[in-house]
Amino acid sequence: MDIDITEEQLVAWRMGELIQNVMPHLSPDEREVLMTGYNAEDWEKLFDILSS
Repeated sequence: MDIDITEEQLVAWRMGELIQNVMPHLSPDEREVLMTGYNAEDWEKLFDILSS
């Protein structure tokens, strides 16, 4: 997955700024991939396994 962010945005987020404030153009799913490495499909699979 390619995510369109600048180095400045990445640094600001890594320095503690809220990701939704620094990268408001990203979808919640794109922000989740940056924060956790998991996409929406991964989360669905995980919760299916945990609820079984």
